[in-house]
Order: sequence, then C-alpha cells, then structure tokens
Amino acid sequence: MENWQLIAVLLVVALAAGYVAWRTVREWRGKKCGGCGCVKAKDETAANTHSTFIGASELKVRSGRES
Repeated sequence: MENWQLIAVLLVVALAAGYVAWRTVREWRGKKCGGCGCVKAKDETAANTHSTFIGASELKVRSGRES
C-alpha cells in the first residue's frame, strides 16, 4: 500500500526537476525577440542607440567649467 505513495513522490520530484532544468535552459539560451514590441526589445534598442560613455571633454562642458 505504500508503493503508490513512493511512485507519487517520485513523480512530483521528477516534475520539479524537469521544471528547474527547463527554466535553466531557457535562461541560458535567452529569448529571441523579433521586434515584437516587448520590454526586452525596447531595452535593447535603447541601449544600442544611446552611448553611456562620456568623454573627458564632455565632463568639463557639463559641469559648467570649461578650460
């Protein structure tokens, strides 16, 4: 009679392990976005169009002190 409990527990553990493996593979692979308008696509587009590097000459201009 305890045999069905063992089978049920093993099934639940196997499903949980499969879910963790599936999520891990999806995280490593990443999502492929084809410009569908999702948040990830907008963030990547914004990151590619704006430079975050500020040169030394721009720092002087932005602080209001020009040499």
